Amino acid sequence: MGKHSQLLGLNVTLTCQARKNIQTVEWSRADLRQEYVFLYRDGRKTLVHQHPSFKNRVDLKDKQMKDGDVSLILKNVTINDTGTYECRVVETGTSGLKSLYDTEPIKFVDLRVIMLWGLCQFCYSLLVNELSAENRKHLVPL
Repeated sequence: MGKHSQLLGLNVTLTCQARKNIQTVEWSRADLRQEYVFLYRDGRKTLVHQHPSFKNRVDLKDKQMKDGDVSLILKNVTINDTGTYECRVVETGTSGLKSLYDTEPIKFVDLRVIMLWGLCQFCYSLLVNELSAENRKHLVPL
């Protein structure tokens, strides 16, 4: 399983590699039930049944999927994006969506979104502990 940590508000790339003969790519999260994160089928993105929170925020890193790269770019990540993502691929020559549902994920990616404020608080605490008493009086409290 791949693991990613990303700061709130930034973009993250969820990596996934497949063979070259790609007919369908689906990125999903189990907690979204029947809605998906991203679906590419028959040469184009499909927006029907996409979970609303991902609309206009996801796309393939390489739209031509050269060399089987089906990595997903997730823009402006939020705390609600935290979770385990599944990448599924159906190769050309297999039959439609039924094959997609029967296909095991080729990769799981665990994404944890970190709030910048929490990170700054931690860094601030470390800084305060490292400074001498004389220098601490010049710090502005957060």
